[in-house]
Amino acid sequence: SRIRSLKRRFLASLVERDGTACGICGSDIDLTLPYPDPGSPSVDHVIPWSRGGPDHMDNLRLTCLSCNLDRGTKAA
Repeated sequence: SRIRSLKRRFLASLVERDGTACGICGSDIDLTLPYPDPGSPSVDHVIPWSRGGPDHMDNLRLTCLSCNLDRGTKAA
């Protein structure tokens, strides 16, 4: 799927750039937790993809899955 591909492509780079803190709530993300655990790592678009946000590092951040799902398509 597009989402899994995005996570595979960018997760390591986001962790290297930002560490393991959720970009929304600030909690430490356990990178070993599997999807769909609410605390599992998720790649979030700052400007949502559905609103034209690009799949580019400048527009991506690491979040916990629960924060990403709660945010939905709202801009950061």
